Amino acid sequence: MIDKNIIFEKLAKNQSYDFDQVLDNDYAIIADRLAYSSKEKAEEVAQDMGCEGSHEHELEDKVWYMPCEQHKLKKPCQAGYEQYGMKMKNGKKVPNCVPIKK
Repeated sequence: MIDKNIIFEKLAKNQSYDFDQVLDNDYAIIADRLAYSSKEKAEEVAQDMGCEGSHEHELEDKVWYMPCEQHKLKKPCQAGYEQYGMKMKNGKKVPNCVPIKK
């Protein structure tokens, strides 16, 4: 099984994928976001993220589920910072934002 934290770190380090891809039967990366094969898992993750529900995407003839009712493409960090993995804050996983090195 793929460790979700490793995937988040990979996404943070690469910053962007040029294409969507299926990682395995349980995970896919769509629009630089992690998608799940089950609606239940996406909704569980949504609760951890502080939102509700899920929404669907189709990739390679399969329906994938993403956390939250809407796909908001808001950047996880403020200007001058970039995401480097996730961290725990007040019992929830949140983006680990670090200053951009110049």
